[in-house]
Amino acid sequence: MTTTILAVLADRHGVRSCLEAALAAAEAVGGEVAALHVAVDPASTILPTEEILTDDRRAAILRGEAEERRAVRDAYDAVVAALGPAGFRWIDAGGTETTAIDAHAAGAALIAAAVPERHYAGEAQEALHAALFDTGRPVLVVPRGWRHRPVRRIAVGWHEDVACRRGIADARPWLERAEAIRILAIDGGDDAALDGARALFRDLGLAADFSAVDAEESSRGDALLSAAGDADWLVMGAFRRGRLLDWLFGSVSETVLREATMPVFLVH
Repeated sequence: MTTTILAVLADRHGVRSCLEAALAAAEAVGGEVAALHVAVDPASTILPTEEILTDDRRAAILRGEAEERRAVRDAYDAVVAALGPAGFRWIDAGGTETTAIDAHAAGAALIAAAVPERHYAGEAQEALHAALFDTGRPVLVVPRGWRHRPVRRIAVGWHEDVACRRGIADARPWLERAEAIRILAIDGGDDAALDGARALFRDLGLAADFSAVDAEESSRGDALLSAAGDADWLVMGAFRRGRLLDWLFGSVSETVLREATMPVFLVH
């Protein structure tokens, strides 16, 4: 059975980065990229204070959606032309970002989505929130400007809990194929914090390097990124549910997602 990476193309600006990261993920496991674009139903845009959707507003929304769809498709076609058509397929969907992503995520091993622009409360943010919190699938959060390269070096932000172990379990198909794995415990620099990680990776039969990094709580995100160095991916554990409007779920996660120069693999 072919492994599917669902690339969520919510806006034109994140298309190239999302597709190139998704293709690298697919190539690592012999899979394919399903590129999903959602044409949002105008009825779903009605504000709580509004009772009806006027004909003029409906027409304006539809024009905007059609223009965005053309721009997204043009960007998709450009990436496919540059990287080759093998491994890509296009999916048009309607409704809302949440319902469409949830419907198409069921058959995906991984969802890829670009980081929205800061304080942007549009469809890209709704799409990322839906992927993270509503699908039950791992999500590869891709920094804008990311370009295709093989997934060879993977860093793992380690914390001894069930959530972190689940993240590692979900990332296992890529960890098994990586050339180098580095496990990073960002806490007080206590090497004993890595004992559980050493046992886990020994049981998985995966070779890895282990580092305990001393960092103050306020700077743990920066310390994690610095220790990850030139990794192709950074794998992190799960996090609590929260709204992206507050960007995002705590200082460490916010710093990592905002400042990372590599895709970040997350689970909820």
